[in-house]
Amino acid sequence: MRPILLVLAILFLVTAPSLTHAQTAPVSSHELLLGIDSGYVQAAKSSRGPTVVFSTEVFGDKDPWIRLHFQNVELSGDPLAGDGSYLRITSMKDSAQQTLNANEVLQWNNTSAYFNGDAVLVELVAYPGTGPNQVSIASASLGEVATNAESICGEGDDRVPSNDPRVARIVPIGCSSFLVDEGDCSNRLLTAGHCLSGGTQIIEFNVPPSEPDGTIVHPAPRDQYPIDRNSIEGVSGGLGEDFGTFVVFPNSETGLAPRTAQGAAFHLANNVSSNPAEYWQGLRVTGYGVDNGSSNQTQQTDKGPYQGRSGNQLNYSMDTTGGNSGSPVIDPRDDKVVGIHTHGGCNNPSIGVNSGTAIDNPALVSLLDNGPQGSCEEHQFCVPHAYWYPPGADEWSDYEIIDAWYDGANCYVHHLGWTDGMPFILSNRAYYVTPGPNGVCEQGWFDGANCLLGYAPEWRTPFFWNGAFYYIE
Repeated sequence: MRPILLVLAILFLVTAPSLTHAQTAPVSSHELLLGIDSGYVQAAKSSRGPTVVFSTEVFGDKDPWIRLHFQNVELSGDPLAGDGSYLRITSMKDSAQQTLNANEVLQWNNTSAYFNGDAVLVELVAYPGTGPNQVSIASASLGEVATNAESICGEGDDRVPSNDPRVARIVPIGCSSFLVDEGDCSNRLLTAGHCLSGGTQIIEFNVPPSEPDGTIVHPAPRDQYPIDRNSIEGVSGGLGEDFGTFVVFPNSETGLAPRTAQGAAFHLANNVSSNPAEYWQGLRVTGYGVDNGSSNQTQQTDKGPYQGRSGNQLNYSMDTTGGNSGSPVIDPRDDKVVGIHTHGGCNNPSIGVNSGTAIDNPALVSLLDNGPQGSCEEHQFCVPHAYWYPPGADEWSDYEIIDAWYDGANCYVHHLGWTDGMPFILSNRAYYVTPGPNGVCEQGWFDGANCLLGYAPEWRTPFFWNGAFYYIE
């Protein structure tokens, strides 16, 4: 693991004294000790397929969100063989769901995603004949409302709601980050260096509005990604020397890297001028700063004048607040990133500007040129149709999520149960005849006659082998 290099900045630049502040907005929470333990449990050999062998409900006390911390998880079977045991966690408020196999539990560092509401159902699902399993839940983090200081430039806050798919929220530290196209990695992001000094961090895309009282709302687990802690690189060296990069693991629900799921990433400028006149259209900052009501720590953007450059420090007058650290500073002329927002100072009369690190900082350029630590997802497999839409589906709640992952040669969509009917392919879709009562499928969804597993991209050839549906990547 390459650690984050923490640099103590003794002297700041004359143009920006140390009264500026790094703009994080930690998510407020408290811990609830649980001590829940399933003991060793396994599916009976006579079971027809995957079976819930342990379940428990975890409750807070009217808290806005909940996240679980596991003490020990042992899951039998092999996910690649289609018989790996897994945890299934479901929000009792909005039915959002996360499934974690043995590998994903490690990637999430023995934690769950964030779930809205104060209660979740935890189920341990096992396949017959695969051996014993255990899950113990040590504690839960329960959410609270957070507040933070502002750094508004001028008389009022000019930020407006935005939905740039490239910009993510980091929790629980309370920062922003953004996808970049450097090295063609579909899972690499940039942020401020001081945003990466904490423990396990999660990034969230497609963040919904907060509650009217400002309590943040989390997106579904399909839009949450754990940071690979071994990939973190950067410095937290004060103004102009504050930057960080990292990669994330694929999403536990979709199997996708974020750039693939979001469909976009930022291009970076080759150099940044010190002349404000060159950026006559101003600059833009987009991120997840603190605000009032339903806008609190949701994505907002503001455009304002560029005030020049001193060394690797950029100065500008776009409105920001706590939580904006790590936001991209964007040149609207070509939509390229010129900097990383790190510090607020507009609300201090002796400073009068907000600041960030120039994207052409030589140390940052060198870091990006050397490629990331951790796993770079240069080629995202099993990308198309991560969600299978049943006929007539027009809302998120109308579809089923079906597992898909890459086995090293082909895309594995789903395994057939032991008692399921003969698989077949029709119009590039994989079906099997359901033997179950009332048209209920153990996997997939019922189209009125058969169970639909999924379908391969039109340019891929689907096939069955050993009871599983594949297509050639």
